[in-house]
Amino acid sequence: MNALQAELSTFPAFLAQALDAAGDPGARHRPAPERWSLCEVLWHLADMEREYFAQALENGSRDGLSAPAARSGLALDPYLALERFQSARRENLQRAGPEAIWQAMAEHDERHRRQILRAKD
Repeated sequence: MNALQAELSTFPAFLAQALDAAGDPGARHRPAPERWSLCEVLWHLADMEREYFAQALENGSRDGLSAPAARSGLALDPYLALERFQSARRENLQRAGPEAIWQAMAEHDERHRRQILRAKD
């Protein structure tokens, strides 16, 4: 496991702590009308991990891939989203892949880490 993969392996714990702190229905609260709730962020992360990054790692490239469509996660279970993300992340970390994809995953995690932390302020 390289340094980026080690960093990526810590993100699920951050998400679990954020969800534990927010609880349900707190995870469904949008900090502003145009911003995503934690629940929506979790579903986005789960979809990206399962549909986009898994495919990118399998292909060895992100060329030709599109991010999955955003969905409203307000009516969905945030704990299920976290579980799906955690499972997909574990599977992805077992794959081989080019450094550029691991870097893209780390950057994506960091954007959403900052988004979650801003929402708590």
